[in-house]
Amino acid sequence: MNSFYQWNGINRYGQRVSGAETAINSQKLSETLRNQGIVVLKIKKSLAGMQKNRKKISAKQLAEWTRQVAILTQANVDLVNTLNIVLQEIDNPVLFNTVTQIKNYIENGLSFADALQHFPTYFDKIYCSLIQAGEGSGTLSKMLIQLADYQEQMLALRAKIIKALFYPLSIALAAVLITLGLLMFVVPQFETIFANFGAQLPFFTQMILQVSATVHAHGKKTGLILLIAIISYRTLIRHFSQFSAWRDRFWLKIPLIGPLMTTAIFAQWTRILATLINAGLPLVEALCMANRTVANQSIQTALQDVIHQISAGSSFHQALSRHACFSRSMIQMITIGENAGQLAAMLEKIADSQQQILNRAIDYFSKWLEPAMMMILAIIIGSLIIAMYLPVFKLGAVM
Repeated sequence: MNSFYQWNGINRYGQRVSGAETAINSQKLSETLRNQGIVVLKIKKSLAGMQKNRKKISAKQLAEWTRQVAILTQANVDLVNTLNIVLQEIDNPVLFNTVTQIKNYIENGLSFADALQHFPTYFDKIYCSLIQAGEGSGTLSKMLIQLADYQEQMLALRAKIIKALFYPLSIALAAVLITLGLLMFVVPQFETIFANFGAQLPFFTQMILQVSATVHAHGKKTGLILLIAIISYRTLIRHFSQFSAWRDRFWLKIPLIGPLMTTAIFAQWTRILATLINAGLPLVEALCMANRTVANQSIQTALQDVIHQISAGSSFHQALSRHACFSRSMIQMITIGENAGQLAAMLEKIADSQQQILNRAIDYFSKWLEPAMMMILAIIIGSLIIAMYLPVFKLGAVM
C-alpha cells in the first residue's frame, strides 16, 4: 500500500525544490527523484498529508482544468507558461498543489505524461496514454481538447441521470419516512381511541393496526437486520468476484433498467475507444485500456474475449458477433467502419447514437416515474387515513 511523503531537494539547475506524493516506500521515492536529476535532502512520511491528499478533486474541476490547458496550448503557449497561467485561476488547494508539482516535474525534465503519472488518483492510464500519444505526435492541444470533450460529455450524462433520479428518489424517501411516522406515532393514538368503541373494527383498520404494532415491536430488529444485510452485501461485492459477476448479470436482465445500463456502458466505451484509436493506439491496446472503464463484469468478460479473438486473427466485428450483449446495429456499423478504414469515425457515430438513445430513455423514464411515485405516495398516505377513519364512519352510521 502506498504512503504519502513530503520531500525537498535540489534540482539539476541548483534550485531548491519540494513536493509531496505517494510511493511504496521512501527508498522507491528517493530513487524516482534521483532519476529526475533531483538531489534529495529530506523525505518525511506525512499522515496528515495523506488525509489531505485524499480530498477529492471533482471531475468537473479536472474537466475545466483540461479545457483551460487545451485552449492555451492551442494558442501556442508553451506548457510551463500554460500551467503558470492556469494556476492563477485555481481555487481548490489540492488541485493547486497537484498542478504545481506537475509543473515542477516538467521543469525538471519530465514529459507532461510522465508528470501526470505521479498522480494516478486523478489522471488514470487512459488520460496519461492519450497525453503521451499527443506529445509523441505533436498533437497535444488536439488530444487535450478531445479529453476535455469526453470529460464534459460524461459529466453531462451523469448530471442528467442524477437529475432524472433525484426527484423520484426524494419522493420515495418521503413516502417511507411519512409512512413510518404515521405507523409509529399517529396510528397508536387512534388505537387508544378505538379501544373505547366496544365494537369490532373493519378488517382494513385491523390490518393497519397490526402493521403498526409490528413496526413498534420489531422496528429496531428489522433496522439492524437491514444494516447487517447492507454490510454483508458490500463485503461480498468487495471480496468475492463471483458474487459481483452474478450481481452484474442480474442487473442486465432487469427489464428497462438492463437495456438502459447497457446503452450507457456502450456509449462511454465506444467514445473512449474512438479517442484512443484516433490517438494512434493499435486496436488491441486501445481495447485493453477502454475495457478498464467498463464497470459491469459481465460485459467486461465479453470484451476480454473479444481481445483474445482479435489477437488470434479474427476481425473486430467477427469477435463482437460472438456475444449477445452487442447489438446487431452496432456490429453492422463497426463492420462498415472496419472495412472502410474509418473505424474511429464509426465508433464516434455509435457513441453519439447510443447517447441519443440514452437521453431519450432517461427523459421517458423521468417523465413517467415522477407521477408514478406521486401516485404511490398518495395511495399509501390515503390508505392509512381511510383505515383510521373507517371506524369513525361506521360508528356515525350506527348512531
